[in-house]
Amino acid sequence: MQLRAKGINFKYSNDRYILKDIDFEIKSGEIVGLVAPSGFGKTTLAKILSGYQKPESGSVVIDGYEKKNKKEYNPVQLIFQHPEKSVNPKWKMSKIINEAFKPSKELIQAMGIKDEWLNRWPSELSGGELQRFCVLRALSKDTKFLIADEMTTMLDAITQAQIWNVVIEHVKKYNIGMIVISHEKALVDRICTRVVDLTKFAMHHDIYENGYYSNKKEHKKHNHNHTHIHNHEHLHDHIEGIGHDHNHDNGLTGSHIHEHFHVHDHENDKNHEHVKS
Repeated sequence: MQLRAKGINFKYSNDRYILKDIDFEIKSGEIVGLVAPSGFGKTTLAKILSGYQKPESGSVVIDGYEKKNKKEYNPVQLIFQHPEKSVNPKWKMSKIINEAFKPSKELIQAMGIKDEWLNRWPSELSGGELQRFCVLRALSKDTKFLIADEMTTMLDAITQAQIWNVVIEHVKKYNIGMIVISHEKALVDRICTRVVDLTKFAMHHDIYENGYYSNKKEHKKHNHNHTHIHNHEHLHDHIEGIGHDHNHDNGLTGSHIHEHFHVHDHENDKNHEHVKS
């Protein structure tokens, strides 16, 4: 199965385009990194691919057929960075996770969800607890493509590792295609088979967004960190950078996550490609 962004263009109101002629594809079983500095439309593209936002032009195609917004289960699931914005505050957690499908008890336990949490309101859970539910409800057997938009950025290191281990195991088991949006270079290096760099598309169209650049010449003057991900040879030198503990809830820092992160390296690490437009 294949998910394709076909000539996607998008701009907000009368602003300049933040997405211009975006064209790339992902196949079942692939884990693809989507990178660019802030302001280049990564989250907007994720919303378009998953049906939350309509492009100004272009289309989202699954196996040659344009994706339509239908009432049945969406085969392209998006997990947002901020879980509190993606749940109904008037529903208890048991209703939220059973809205689209009923997850197995094994999957619930693997995600680290406690039984007593099921009878709570979203406001009664921490960000890490709530995000576990949001990830869980995206892991249906009917999910064909999964988009993780900074899925664990705001969580502590142990929670990040636990969630990622469950997600990677699930997508491998069910041959799900996955797009990983992250500023964590070590994470992208670790789990992605290839990388799509949105700045490569922008350079062809003189796009100006949030003060980045107004033309190709000016663009070359800027040093965009996290944009060009080429080197996978020194993976283990960077792996401790995954999972910065932004909340400092338990004193952990990013250096601790390597003890908990068990995703195996891809056999074709040396063949990781940098996708160009």
